[in-house]
Amino acid sequence: MCNKRLVLVMAFWAFILVAGCSQTSPKIDTSLDTTIPSTATITPQPPDTAVPLTATATLTPTSAFTSTPEVIEEIELKTKDRVPLAAYLYHSTASSELPVAVVLAHQLNSCSWEWKNYAELFAQNGFTTLIFDFRGQGHSSGLLEYSAVGVDVEAAIKYLNKQGYDQIVCMGASMGGSGCLAAAINNELVGLVNLSGPMNIPGTRLVADDDLTKMAFPKLFMIAEGDAIPDWPTYVSEFVEMVELCPEPKELVIYPGQAHGVGLLRDADSGEEAVQKLLDFLFALLPQE
Repeated sequence: MCNKRLVLVMAFWAFILVAGCSQTSPKIDTSLDTTIPSTATITPQPPDTAVPLTATATLTPTSAFTSTPEVIEEIELKTKDRVPLAAYLYHSTASSELPVAVVLAHQLNSCSWEWKNYAELFAQNGFTTLIFDFRGQGHSSGLLEYSAVGVDVEAAIKYLNKQGYDQIVCMGASMGGSGCLAAAINNELVGLVNLSGPMNIPGTRLVADDDLTKMAFPKLFMIAEGDAIPDWPTYVSEFVEMVELCPEPKELVIYPGQAHGVGLLRDADSGEEAVQKLLDFLFALLPQE
């Protein structure tokens, strides 16, 4: 039975692959589709399925999609079980750095580079942002362990804490979203964004129902209504049930289509609104003057 569940796990995560990054790939894989739809003029309207946050953004962020952050620092994270993780720190290039920093966690069989352009976007808008490769993925050491995804996200949080950042938002796609949920149990966050990530991976328990009920910080959940996983027909309904267990403030957005994880940010139907919603979420977390 355990072997059968393991096969299911591997088939599930292989199905939701968006962009591959192997340990033998070059440092910068320019073949990855990291195009961000232009969001400069959009004013997104929440779909009927949205459950609004109690606070809404009062700032209108601007975007400079063609510029490059002036400072990208290549760093190494060290997990509490001493696994080195490859990471990149995007320093704010706005006129003034904002107090909120962001951790971006990638999907399975991918790497930090799937978040590259979004890290640039956040840095351009004043948010210092850290992207990293999970163990056994990209250029990180070790072997992938589903039970350790929260440990890897925690290493990114702790690194930012040591740099003086105490207001941190975790954003994760698919496996990365699961890792953000697991890391939130024992780490203080000011916000969390989960793109299509389940609370538990088949065969691996990451988060208990009681853990979700204690997450009182703002949370944003996104998923596509047609997100179809082989042998997991209740995937979307279980995602919605997870959100229902979380306390306010929270927002659930269900987009049309079948995009998964970071694919929601590049999808023709949801991309522009989804990217803008991430920015709005970050700005809403800033102290209101």
